Amino acid sequence: MKLFNSGSRLFWTLVVFLAINIAIFSSGFYAKFLTFSSMQGFAHHIVSSSKDIPINKDESIFIIGDSRITEGFNAGDANLLMKNSKIHYLNAGMGGASLRIWYYLLKEIDPDANRFNYIVVTLPSFRNSPPYDGGYEGRMLDADFLAPLISSNDFLNFIDHQTGYLNKFILLNRMIIASINYSNDFFDLILHPLNRIDGYKWRKKVSLNYGDEYKGNTENMAGLSIDNFGNIVSYPQRLSDAQKDQILKYLSSIKNTQNNEIVKAANYKNLWVRKILDRYKNTSTKVVIMRIPSTPLPVYLADYSYPLLSVIEENRNAKNLIIVPEDSFLDLEALDNFWDMQHLNAVGRSRLTTAITQKISRLGADK
Repeated sequence: MKLFNSGSRLFWTLVVFLAINIAIFSSGFYAKFLTFSSMQGFAHHIVSSSKDIPINKDESIFIIGDSRITEGFNAGDANLLMKNSKIHYLNAGMGGASLRIWYYLLKEIDPDANRFNYIVVTLPSFRNSPPYDGGYEGRMLDADFLAPLISSNDFLNFIDHQTGYLNKFILLNRMIIASINYSNDFFDLILHPLNRIDGYKWRKKVSLNYGDEYKGNTENMAGLSIDNFGNIVSYPQRLSDAQKDQILKYLSSIKNTQNNEIVKAANYKNLWVRKILDRYKNTSTKVVIMRIPSTPLPVYLADYSYPLLSVIEENRNAKNLIIVPEDSFLDLEALDNFWDMQHLNAVGRSRLTTAITQKISRLGADK
């Protein structure tokens, strides 16, 4: 009888646990209250805001990418510059978001592939140039973005594209028991419940306009000097030892990348850009591929000495694809326009915003 009671209690405990897991976590209810400061919360805000905004397809330009476009482009300022036109910009950049992440999130935001007039895919380079993305195909971090947001079928597809059997097993468990995805966030909610409610209200209010008031980081990289061999000659005076160490690690990752990682990086970028293009191939939505400023060290990195991505070459004449000339914004890759090794500062943000609005306003004529 004791054995039966113990088994019965265990059974009902599991039933209650699974019921709570489904009702609160798997349903997406909890994801609405994620903290904005986490990548999960930020991604959820971008996706939910993008889905909720009424779209006038003839006017919408939806820009995707990672922190480079988040820091480098102000949609609010762009819309002011174009206030006398029909163009309306939406900056959906997310720090840490990879091409693979954006393929799945676009399916969630734009399920019928018809919401936007233009989707602008921003890349740090059109070439397989450093710093390389080798390892992204096995990056577990992608699940933090995707788990609360995409369908079970898409998550299974994502798992299928993940390398490593152990990684696949871990991700499958995260899909079945959704609460695993929110463990750290849940503890923060317990500690700061009122802040979380205020954050939810603020996000609903600002939507995708949350970054319109942000003018950019005011610091720059003036004073940094690197020779043609990638050796530091001098640092900006403002840098701490930790920041100097970050630069050294950045340069080391470029110089010490193995050839197999370079091949994997090219395969990865070609695969996911191609999957995005294929999804919009037979639609009226135009896809724009745009290379944005990605480094204050163009002389050392010598982008043009690396091979062009095959997906760029193969699709140059695609019907609904516009490839912005890769040198369009190269003049912005300068020390006074960046505040670290990858991100534009306030000056660079303003300059790129103006340059992109001028370029996109002429897309129809250019095509």
